[in-house]
Amino acid sequence: MKTGRTIQAIGMAVFAGLLAALPSGALGEGAPEARAVEFIPDGHIDGELRDAGRLVRLDSIGVMHVTSTGQVIEVDPTSVQGSQPQFVSTHTDADFTGGSYIAQAGFAENEYAAATYNIPNSLFPIRIDLAEMIFVTSAANQPTTTQWGIQIWDGVPTDGQSALIASYDSINDFLPPIQLPPGTNGVNVLFQVDPNDPEQIIILKDPNLGPNDDHQVTLAYGVLDHNNQTQNPCVSPPPNCCNAFPATDVSGLAVSTLNWVKAVDCGPPLFGCPSNGWFRFSQIGSICRPSGDWVMRLTWSSFNEPCLGDANGDQIVNVDDLNVVLANWFTPQISGTNGDLNGNGFVTVDDLNIVLSNFSHNCS
Repeated sequence: MKTGRTIQAIGMAVFAGLLAALPSGALGEGAPEARAVEFIPDGHIDGELRDAGRLVRLDSIGVMHVTSTGQVIEVDPTSVQGSQPQFVSTHTDADFTGGSYIAQAGFAENEYAAATYNIPNSLFPIRIDLAEMIFVTSAANQPTTTQWGIQIWDGVPTDGQSALIASYDSINDFLPPIQLPPGTNGVNVLFQVDPNDPEQIIILKDPNLGPNDDHQVTLAYGVLDHNNQTQNPCVSPPPNCCNAFPATDVSGLAVSTLNWVKAVDCGPPLFGCPSNGWFRFSQIGSICRPSGDWVMRLTWSSFNEPCLGDANGDQIVNVDDLNVVLANWFTPQISGTNGDLNGNGFVTVDDLNIVLSNFSHNCS
């Protein structure tokens, strides 16, 4: 397994706080400060994690772009990627440059937020290129410094068969902490595997899966040390005044079975709230289940030579591929799946033309 030079067993944090929604801001020293367009200090959102949240709208979000070798860089991450075609996997429809978010206030130290993505096994081996997640503050009365970590799993984190293949954090490795100024701010914590890093994150094809089967990959971001947790998070969640939290979106929970939280041990679960381990959102009681998907996404490259027009992964372009495209016509899809042959996340006439242009081609 690859670590940010070292893998550590991270404790569990109980799913904290209801939502304090906000997007935007900047992270890291020198990052641009987000501007709050709308702030509802008492706009509590019920049915969320632990503490009540506040809905905030921000007109922009800064980026803390860090690499696996510890560099903090300003360049567009797409300008330093390799020549392989890239795909983006996400469950959220949130804008990573600004908008509305829900800060999961109460999210405690040693808790992790995660999302699992289904990627066709035929596209493996894949290389992990970028990971992103939004962190936010809500009316903080002081600057906040958050120690954070990131993990990549081949599979899901609870089935006993999955492998934690990469782990980095800002305490044991070269990554800088998340730093936000006072007020309501947000930042896109963008982690890039340096193309020159000799330890690339490669996930191999699963020999036990067919080419059309879903191969699952999980991305997780965690809080290792808050700016000021103050008390036992099982009794009193980290205060909004002094801490940054991971964000969920405001458009509703789209994929309850593929969003996760790793919760700290708070004893026997109460009211269906998570305690001591990994939980899918679908396993969390409605009283404390987040109302949206985590605002995170994963960018990856396939090293498998694509068979143009092959929508179902059988290495032959025929009427079956036309049916896949038509069955998903004009719908959003995970990039490169379910008829999205050009990888733009939407099935349109462009994808149909790819099938027609390669019709009857045998790639095997």
